[in-house]
Amino acid sequence: LFEMPAYRGFRVEPEVNPQIVDSDKWTSGWARKQLCEFAAMLWFYRNPPGLPHGWIGFTSYRQLDKFSWQFQDISQINQLLVGTDFLAWGRRSFDISLCVQAEISHSGIQDCITRLMIRHGQSVPVEYFNDRSGFFCSYWLCRWSVFMEWMKWWEPMLSSLLEDKWLLTYERAAGALLERLWILWTYLSGVKVRDCQSGDIFTCGKRQTPRAAQEPGILTSGVDSDRSEE
Repeated sequence: LFEMPAYRGFRVEPEVNPQIVDSDKWTSGWARKQLCEFAAMLWFYRNPPGLPHGWIGFTSYRQLDKFSWQFQDISQINQLLVGTDFLAWGRRSFDISLCVQAEISHSGIQDCITRLMIRHGQSVPVEYFNDRSGFFCSYWLCRWSVFMEWMKWWEPMLSSLLEDKWLLTYERAAGALLERLWILWTYLSGVKVRDCQSGDIFTCGKRQTPRAAQEPGILTSGVDSDRSEE
């Protein structure tokens, strides 16, 4: 699955990754387990790596249990990035809105999202209450500059998030909430997200550019995460 140099596994536990040190209270111990792959995002944000291709992506070793998409090679990634900000391959559709689905899956999450957004001068975009499909699992990649914009938006919320009592409901609550925050940010920022499996480009949750479906390839690129919930 990960034979080509586009992929580099990155564990977020210091026992298996000596680069992770328990010196930051927001990326150590309990907080790190709460943040899941978002702890890895924080680490890369604070320790910018050399990116020969100019983009960064995230996936998990269990991706193929959920979605069949794989990249052929790096040139395919560069080609698909033309005209868009993100490539994503974790789109799910529901019979209910994203907001209702989140609440059914994680009781209390919507109140936590609302508290967090209000505390930081934001409001939940109306699309979140209406749309019935979105990208999940942090199965996406983007140019480094776009990644930095995303991180600069949510990193200031980190302290408020990890101090919220709702996170005590279960071990990986913050990761589930941050998946939804990413969806909210794509609405608020207006970034373009290409669905790798259909080829369609979405802005604020709405399809903009129909394209022919892309053929699956042979490689998945990203940063390793083993979280399974949506």
